[in-house]
Amino acid sequence: MDCIAISNTAEKSVEIHNYNDTTWDASTRLWQFKPVPELGFSPDAIKAMGAGVGDLKLRNTTGFPGKAASACAVQGGRWLAVVAHEPAGNHVKGQKLWEKIYPPAEDPNNHAVELLPNGNLAVAGTGQRRPGKGNWVRIYNTSNPAVTDDYAEAPLYAAHALLWDPAYNILWAGGTIHIEGKEWHGIFAYIIGGTRERPTITEDVSKRSIRPRGASPNGLKWPHDLSPDFDDINKLWYADHSGVYVYNKTEKTFTPAPGDARRFDGVNIKSAGKLPGKNGKIIVTESSNKPGPCRYTTNTVSFYDPATGDLSFTRTTPACTIYRARIWSPRYQ
Repeated sequence: MDCIAISNTAEKSVEIHNYNDTTWDASTRLWQFKPVPELGFSPDAIKAMGAGVGDLKLRNTTGFPGKAASACAVQGGRWLAVVAHEPAGNHVKGQKLWEKIYPPAEDPNNHAVELLPNGNLAVAGTGQRRPGKGNWVRIYNTSNPAVTDDYAEAPLYAAHALLWDPAYNILWAGGTIHIEGKEWHGIFAYIIGGTRERPTITEDVSKRSIRPRGASPNGLKWPHDLSPDFDDINKLWYADHSGVYVYNKTEKTFTPAPGDARRFDGVNIKSAGKLPGKNGKIIVTESSNKPGPCRYTTNTVSFYDPATGDLSFTRTTPACTIYRARIWSPRYQ
């Protein structure tokens, strides 16, 4: 797991780098993906991506026999796709397996994707302050590339993060709920049922874990990312605008990451996770949220010591092109 995937918003692409390389640029990247017509994507795909890639996942999947053994789920703006990563048959790396473009009037402001083991695509439409658009988690049936509007849906206000959990057979999501006029933020759990062609999605309310909006230690603010803990199936990594946490699934507790890796209230974390192993680094991306080229993106991926939380090193790109950084592994956990 030496490879890190980042979004390159300037080139509207996915880039893969080895974190051991001290320089991250076009000369060192291991792979770059763009949704171009030569790979089967719509001529309007790049235009529909808006500001560029927002989320990206690599997963092993049984959903595309004869086409791919592993695939990437990619989201950007009004565009969604499932992309061959380990191709089979006559397919090539990067080739389209499934794609959807929303019309501008239906833009749900998607913020996260997850590829399920059977090949269907989970999507979080954040839809903040956009009545009738987003505020849901959907499971798209991707079995037929010609069918792009067949889905199951569950409501979730400001849905922002998704993670499939093979240990619990649960789709975790970060989102918001209103209770007596007040916002509560945290983690929601969904049971995915039905078939590949006719999926269903139902919240398991018993696994819901929320806190009132506010500063930690008792509050949470706007969930933004969920990542696996490769060393403990009972835990996952949770990030929001109050910091980075380790979430215990059975105890339903949020424990702040150590030291500087936890960051501080008021930060704008876009992604967080941890490489496997005792010495595996905690990986964080954070935007400035100030007017300018780094308002929603950054040029830096930060790597922290897992024991102390001290900053170990950073990797930078030539411009503020990074939204999220992912450990590029096909494992769910």
